[in-house]
Amino acid sequence: MAFRKDEWKNLNGVGMLVCERTVKKTGKKSVEQRYFLTSLTDVHKAAFAMRAHWGIENNLHWVLDAILDEDYCLVRKDNAAANLSVLRKIVLNILKQVDFSDIISTKKMPLLHKQHLCNKREDCLDRVLLSL
Repeated sequence: MAFRKDEWKNLNGVGMLVCERTVKKTGKKSVEQRYFLTSLTDVHKAAFAMRAHWGIENNLHWVLDAILDEDYCLVRKDNAAANLSVLRKIVLNILKQVDFSDIISTKKMPLLHKQHLCNKREDCLDRVLLSL
């Protein structure tokens, strides 16, 4: 099947992003090429958009790992890893929305503190579960 530009509304460019990653613990490096389609015509704007997108992805991964120890999960069977990933993202979204300001006198509480609060106090855990 041949590529036809008229089938892609507003397609103005195809780009490639080369990403290099170094695992801190082992020092192992990997290089990955990511391809994307864009409606943008300015190369600099397209590059900025790609960096911003992957910055968000990397930040989400950091939160999942720092708060929920995602990197230490050894579940690999069938779809279990993907299912747990979805559940972790749901948990983060719930923790972001739940307000504990009437229990703990603070305006903004980090997600990690909310998680620890739920581990220590049953009333906080109940509030999270009731928010579902």
